[in-house]
Order: sequence, then structure tokens, then C-alpha cells
Amino acid sequence: MDDWRSAFGGWRLAIGDWRLAIGFRRLALAVLRLSIGVLLRSGNDGRFAE
Repeated sequence: MDDWRSAFGGWRLAIGDWRLAIGFRRLALAVLRLSIGVLLRSGNDGRFAE
């Protein structure tokens, strides 16, 4: 019974890690998109124009 519980706990932990990894990837993509948008916007203002 204890082995089954520990296996179930490990399975839940693995699913939690997987969801956390997806969340981090989504967050990284959102931050990247936001920073690109800010760079493009400030480029249009002429601040980054060379």
C-alpha cells in the first residue's frame, strides 16, 4: 500500500512539474512578445533608429 501511495505521489509530482514547465514557457513567451512589442514601439518613436 505504501509503495502504491509513493508511486501515485511521484506521478502527481511529475504532472505538477510538467504543468509548471508549460507555465514557465508560456510566461517566457509572453515576456518575449511584450519586450519585442516595446522595442518595435520605441523603434517607431525614433529612439532606436540609427
